[in-house]
Amino acid sequence: MIKTFLGLLGVPVTLLIFFALGSLLQGSRNHFSASKSVLGGFFLYYILFDLFCLPVMLHYRPLSLLTALWIPSCLLIALFALILRRKVLIGYLSDLKSRVSNSWVVCLWIFFIVLLQIAIVTAAYQFTFDAAYYVANATTSIATDSINIYDPYTGEWQDHFEFRYLFATYPINDAVICQFTGIHPLVWTKTTMSSVAIILANLVLFRIACCLFSVESQKNDSGADTEAADRYALIKSAVFLCFGGIINFFFITIFTSSAFLVTRSYEGKSLLGNVILPTIFLIYLKMAKQGMGRGHWLSLALVSLGSTAISNSSNMLVPAAVMIFCASLSLQYRKISPLIKGVLCTVPCLALMLAYVFYVRGAFVIHTYPG
Repeated sequence: MIKTFLGLLGVPVTLLIFFALGSLLQGSRNHFSASKSVLGGFFLYYILFDLFCLPVMLHYRPLSLLTALWIPSCLLIALFALILRRKVLIGYLSDLKSRVSNSWVVCLWIFFIVLLQIAIVTAAYQFTFDAAYYVANATTSIATDSINIYDPYTGEWQDHFEFRYLFATYPINDAVICQFTGIHPLVWTKTTMSSVAIILANLVLFRIACCLFSVESQKNDSGADTEAADRYALIKSAVFLCFGGIINFFFITIFTSSAFLVTRSYEGKSLLGNVILPTIFLIYLKMAKQGMGRGHWLSLALVSLGSTAISNSSNMLVPAAVMIFCASLSLQYRKISPLIKGVLCTVPCLALMLAYVFYVRGAFVIHTYPG
């Protein structure tokens, strides 16, 4: 019971860490957004974790060393971010309190929609082969105090690292957290990470809705027009989330990302289909509406780099999605530069995809032992 409570407590703690890290990526109070901070912090978190995990793994060091290095470092970085951005955060929270009080019914409805999805998914029985890998990988890593050396399905020693999981260190983070807290990997993945995945997916949908339904109005002296427009846009965003939830739960097929979100929520592919790719679409919408500013390209580069730590499938799907949207931007603005910048943003994915092709063809292998 205590472990389950800790697993539930891990949801707000995880989101708070994402929020703190993401706050470093944002500007002034006027342009600050909690949802943008959480999403940006999500990608930054796994980029940083990759930088800690890879040297430890490739030097054949134990999982306990990675835990000892990552947990204090992560908490210190998050604390530093909150202290550094405290003035902006205090001002933003004051503004947020006022906005929520003016639209508390809509905010409560959004909270209910997300909470209902979490309750349904976490209570469901997940039995897929890939879903078992995440639980088994964390359990095996903790039991053997190693990183990707033993086969999670059989427990047998592997003489080389499986390249699909070498840079996609998202499952190893589960092992680190579980080793540090003592939470069982099944509780952490099934409860905590499933909840986090659903919240992140809805955050992206909310950001897309805000982008689609934003209302430009002339602000008068009292600001009434702007407040009314914001409230109206928030209502439409809530309806958008409601229909998004309906689609996710009633359009479950092998061809939709909804199947991953509902039945395989804590997998890397679920985050790819329901967080990463929709975030790329969100950035495209902003570029199409607001212009191709430097910040949007940097955001796209952050998403591309962060996706490599989530799922190996990102190395193929992210470049494909980016180039499709960049081709549309090239046609819209009649420039070739979006295609060039799109390729540059996806260099990490393209490099790892090419390396994986060479690995499959037997060009090289990375052993799990020195020599």
